[in-house]
Amino acid sequence: MEKCKKNLLITLADANGETACPKVLAAVQELMEVYKSTGLDIRKEPTDGQEHALDGIWLTVSRPNYSECLGQSTAGEYMYTLGRMSFDRFRPTGLVCSIQGLFNPVFVTDDTPETVPRSLGREVQQRSSTLRTYK
Repeated sequence: MEKCKKNLLITLADANGETACPKVLAAVQELMEVYKSTGLDIRKEPTDGQEHALDGIWLTVSRPNYSECLGQSTAGEYMYTLGRMSFDRFRPTGLVCSIQGLFNPVFVTDDTPETVPRSLGREVQQRSSTLRTYK
């Protein structure tokens, strides 16, 4: 599995983070097949007291998929205007910014918002599912 993960990361880097590249799709498929053969299910909570593999701060390794990309900086970072990145909420909207990394913290939450589907809300209340949040 580690070999497949490394191959996916290398292939993704070679494709400049483009997830629709046929070589990237083939590397994803290969990793999926190896993962399925293990019988592991990442969605299940660990029973040995260890932290869950889903929890933590995730780094997005694919390229940002926003429209109106202005190209790449000399460091290879994708560039957009501040207005495009913030839906015109921040000024000056024409300021050019580069994206150095996209991080998504994912953690268990005890707060069940009203907007979750009823069936998920019931599962969380019955403790048959764990609700996670990300920012």
